[in-house]
Amino acid sequence: MSTEALTWTAGSFVQARIDAARPGTRARSVRWGFVVLLTGQVVTAVTVAVPDAWSGGAVIGWAIAGLGMGVAFNAATSATMAAGAAAGATSASLQLAQTLATALVAGAGGAVLAAAGAGPAGFATVFAVTAVLALAGVPLAGRVDARASEGSTARPEQG
Repeated sequence: MSTEALTWTAGSFVQARIDAARPGTRARSVRWGFVVLLTGQVVTAVTVAVPDAWSGGAVIGWAIAGLGMGVAFNAATSATMAAGAAAGATSASLQLAQTLATALVAGAGGAVLAAAGAGPAGFATVFAVTAVLALAGVPLAGRVDARASEGSTARPEQG
């Protein structure tokens, strides 16, 4: 877990530098973040699915996934905050959505483990499902810049 936290931080740092050097590339950063996350999930799934696999493969997989999450999460959050006229409402909505998504996916993962068992097959299934979520994010990443562009020209809400 600490390896993932370190690479997540590194990914956020790299994405912030890219964003500063090349504004308007957040969708590309989110897309590549999802691709790197997917790669990490596949490495981790294969490691836990193969009975005699080197356990260090899971650490490497988590590190790769953390790097991807750092890039994608930072870029998507920055784009969301830049798109909204009401920073407080946008920030609160973003925090609620992120917390709710985390809870739902963690709960679904727990349900899969309860149904499939906490062995290699159960864990491989959980990682395969999260890999599918990362794969789904790749084509959806293009919506990041589109939403940011719409929000930047929007008038503040009339109360």
